[in-house]
Amino acid sequence: WDNDVCLQVCEMCDTVRDQSCVSRSAREDAAVVTARLVELAELQKQQEAQRAEEERVRKEHQAEEERRLNAEREKERRRMKLQQEEEDRKRSAAESWASSRLSKLKGELQVIKKLAPSMRRSRLRALQLELHPDKQPTE
Repeated sequence: WDNDVCLQVCEMCDTVRDQSCVSRSAREDAAVVTARLVELAELQKQQEAQRAEEERVRKEHQAEEERRLNAEREKERRRMKLQQEEEDRKRSAAESWASSRLSKLKGELQVIKKLAPSMRRSRLRALQLELHPDKQPTE
């Protein structure tokens, strides 16, 4: 099969080869090509399956990351809501105290108006110390 004569003579029937003669090598070549095509098709299926699996895993990880981020956002939203509610409670308590203290203070100032000047000064000084202890000079 290594010489030129082998290429011109059919191995099957030892006749001169023409275009219609199918040699063993041609059949073998066709079988090899067919086997290679089957191999390539299998390899392609494996690669497609691998890509599909990688895509599935990527989407799964992406969904897990999204769930984790959503949980963190929800936790932060709840924390901010609780903080806002606490600030509102404090503000409400302060406003409530201020309104009740204001009505008492008006009554005290009405009483102070009727006192003698020295007594009036001492009571006003006591109110100043009560309401603004941090703004008073040391005595």
